[in-house]
Amino acid sequence: MFKSVVLTSMAKVMPYNNIDALYSQSEFSCLKGERLCFQIALQSDSDESVKFSISDETNLKAYEVGYTPASYPADERADFYYITKMPGLFPDVLNEKKSREISLSGGKPTALFFEFKSDFAGEKEIDFTFTNGKESASHTVKIDVINAELPEDDFICTHWFHTDCLCDWYSFEPFTEDYWKCVENYTKTAVEHGINSLLIPLFTPPLDTEIGKERKTIQLVDVTVTESGYVFGFEKLKKWIALFKKCGIKAYEFSHFFTQWGALHAPKIMALVNGEYKRIFGWETDSTGEEYVSFLTAFSKALKPVLKECEIEDCSYFHISDEPGEDDIEQYEKCSKIVNSLFGEYKIIDALSEFDFYKKGIVKHPIPVISDAIDFVGNVPDLWIYYCCGPVDGNYSNRFLAMPSQRTRILGMQMYKYNIKGFLHWGYNFWYTQLSKAKINPYEVSDGGNAFSGGDPCVVYPGENLSPVCSLRLKVFYDALQDMRALLALEKLAGREEAVKILESDGEITFNQYPHSEKWHFEKRMAINNAIKQLTKN
Repeated sequence: MFKSVVLTSMAKVMPYNNIDALYSQSEFSCLKGERLCFQIALQSDSDESVKFSISDETNLKAYEVGYTPASYPADERADFYYITKMPGLFPDVLNEKKSREISLSGGKPTALFFEFKSDFAGEKEIDFTFTNGKESASHTVKIDVINAELPEDDFICTHWFHTDCLCDWYSFEPFTEDYWKCVENYTKTAVEHGINSLLIPLFTPPLDTEIGKERKTIQLVDVTVTESGYVFGFEKLKKWIALFKKCGIKAYEFSHFFTQWGALHAPKIMALVNGEYKRIFGWETDSTGEEYVSFLTAFSKALKPVLKECEIEDCSYFHISDEPGEDDIEQYEKCSKIVNSLFGEYKIIDALSEFDFYKKGIVKHPIPVISDAIDFVGNVPDLWIYYCCGPVDGNYSNRFLAMPSQRTRILGMQMYKYNIKGFLHWGYNFWYTQLSKAKINPYEVSDGGNAFSGGDPCVVYPGENLSPVCSLRLKVFYDALQDMRALLALEKLAGREEAVKILESDGEITFNQYPHSEKWHFEKRMAINNAIKQLTKN
């Protein structure tokens, strides 16, 4: 026999699950224009093919959930809010489902993931019927589309986009026709999931690179060294910015001017010198040396008119160096003074978690890791936060494969509570091992070669036709952003005090304190929706 059950988008149907034991829910609500996701899991005692039908597929997308292996699912310091810390297969890959037939393996559950969106308010019922030719199962999913919309806001969500990974996977060179098409497809997917900023490689980003080695050249700015100085070409950068605008990008985050973890060197910068295309700066370059500072000075003068021409001056963000530590403060301060003297009229941001950097005025827009963010809350206006390969413990939100989806989704409610204005993550599509030493297949290696907790390096997989395949974690992350905006919608109707009161009716929500419960989270979001519905009626 086979069986089926309706689940929320937060369910992770593991290969060994008995689906009867999972939290089931078939009545949902959402705001008009919001994307509502849910799942239906199936399980059979034997190998068989099951056909299914859907009564109304208007505004409905279907995916089959595939598994991703993680040989390193959790760090040894990991807390207890994980599904498992054992290596294994985790549901994550979302393959769009064109046919209405699914193959089941005896005993192993399979999940279908559905995405619904309606621009019309009202009650909606969708009937699902499954049959193996002998037995049938049916479900009715009820959706209350509330006549209110998620508000637009000024929140910035940025991810680091690794286009060299695209080049290596799809076997094309930078800036070819396939390159630009692929960049566009991946950008559209990012924007569709609330990521409204992606890292722009002015020069090849000095990130995740082994000291003394280099990554594929993907710099957008053409540089020519002449007897009278540097000449810059910005045609590729302008094309990139135009593409971003077309796709709906809202903020333009430019790559770092100095190397990671200490700001000791210049990034790899290529230039045409006497007809030869060669590296003119890199690991051998002192970051504060006269030659490189002279280059940056000339570059800043040439770049600013381009930003003005492209009308992105007010939404441009610059970086100094990624993740400097307490021991790097003196060196970072020297580099900060250089960048601020040249680009001080723009927002200069960096991922760093030592409060002294901000307290001493070395950085105006710090982005602390979520586990240290509370030190910055209330002290830094328009605060952004990030997480990456950490934290792995303390019950902080993250989006590793082995974590329950609710741990990923809680971030939205937390960011609303603390009035967070931006979020940064390093791994939109990092398909290399740690420090970019080797290429990987992200369908087979999810942990950067046992370097990061499984899932950390990417939320999209390489698909056909130069397009990405979404992950379950990306969909749930977008749910988190929608939760945050739903609370903003409630705030507009009832005030912030009332919105926080509803959010915390079961207890205080902090960055590491919240109910560890999919059921609680689902019911909390439904309570927020219901409050909006009642206030909209009035």
